[in-house]
Amino acid sequence: MITPAVVAFSARQASGKSIVSTAVAEELGWARAGFGDYLRGLAASRGLSTEREVLQKIGERLVRDNLEQFCRDVLASGGWIPGRGIVLDGIRHSQTLGVLKDIVAPMPVILIYLDVPDS
Repeated sequence: MITPAVVAFSARQASGKSIVSTAVAEELGWARAGFGDYLRGLAASRGLSTEREVLQKIGERLVRDNLEQFCRDVLASGGWIPGRGIVLDGIRHSQTLGVLKDIVAPMPVILIYLDVPDS
């Protein structure tokens, strides 16, 4: 049995984070959530565009105003239960990683950076 953890993916946009994180979550049988998925859902619920620039502005505001709540909301959007593993994608700020570690402690947080060529 694999020890529950938060496995978080970071990479630039359109690098395949969602595809890889979904496959990892399915293989492990863990919940999955994405910061981008959460932002798209939030924008749509507010009747806003889901274009990248709009999502970036919403995300920047959530990070600035209450990063801990933003992280908790993303975890909840994936159905995370404390003590159970979850796969996250879309880590964009080092401070987000620290906040996630505090929220899920004592569970480990593993950050994986996908470095893929532009092609």
